[in-house]
Amino acid sequence: MMKWKVTTYALTGGLVGMFIDGIMLGVCAGCLVYIGMVVEKHFDS
Repeated sequence: MMKWKVTTYALTGGLVGMFIDGIMLGVCAGCLVYIGMVVEKHFDS
């Protein structure tokens, strides 16, 4: 299940990055957003 969430964030970031700054930069940003959400959820619980 977690693999699909990371893939979704990476693809979404890549699509946004394609129009803004670059596909790989968008993919990295999407993965970092996902990691940030997981860490935040971990510290909240």
